[in-house]
Amino acid sequence: SALSTLEGVILQGSRVLIPKGLQRAILEDLHVAHPGMERSLSRARECVYWPGMHHEIKAMVQQCPECEENKASHQQEPLIQDPRPDWPGEAISTDLFHHKAKKYLAVIDKYSGWAEVYPLTG
Repeated sequence: SALSTLEGVILQGSRVLIPKGLQRAILEDLHVAHPGMERSLSRARECVYWPGMHHEIKAMVQQCPECEENKASHQQEPLIQDPRPDWPGEAISTDLFHHKAKKYLAVIDKYSGWAEVYPLTG
């Protein structure tokens, strides 16, 4: 995309072209919450640009110990299926929820799928 200016700010498309002297500060701001590779790149692509930005963000995330630790903790655990019960009432699921400022308890029989909802008071 072509470069343009708006009130003294150089733009590439709708993104601000960041001068070399400010790139490190922008990298740190993008990375302050350790959002990981994709989110860091996505945030940057929305509003800023400089040549080599993608490579610098990638290197920063790969060299960050906290991001490396978080990456391992964001791995999804496989779902563990409960064994199917043999008769009604053998296993139930419960959940608390609220709707229109009232609280409820939902109880579901895992064998039959029968559900009951009870309003809670107090």
